[in-house]
Amino acid sequence: MDVNNSFLQGLKILIADADEDTRLLYAEVFTYHGAEVVVAGSILQAEAALTQFHPDVVIADLVLEGRYVYDFLPEFEQRSVIVTTAVICRDEQEWALMRGIDFYLLKPVELDALVDAVCHSVQVHPVLCAC
Repeated sequence: MDVNNSFLQGLKILIADADEDTRLLYAEVFTYHGAEVVVAGSILQAEAALTQFHPDVVIADLVLEGRYVYDFLPEFEQRSVIVTTAVICRDEQEWALMRGIDFYLLKPVELDALVDAVCHSVQVHPVLCAC
């Protein structure tokens, strides 16, 4: 396998988003790069994945089923958390970063930016992130 296709080999990523197309797109991108991916479209699925799958990285929509991702923060300990949202609010972004969110990305998220955020959050060498 080409290095560019497998630089996330062995990394476990949970993608939690209400939008099925978003989940599938993100899953395809990270699977292509060697990550093991589980998707969740609901809070119940996300909670189950956190306890059963033990992801290294969580990519989650800011709000899922009316609950903020911050409600899950205690369960995110020891994991990198990347929040995606269509909400443009500087105060919200600063608050999220202060609460332990690693990256706060605005939708529509550029896929390269999302891959880079994952690379940086798990300290994969940036050169390997060039696709």
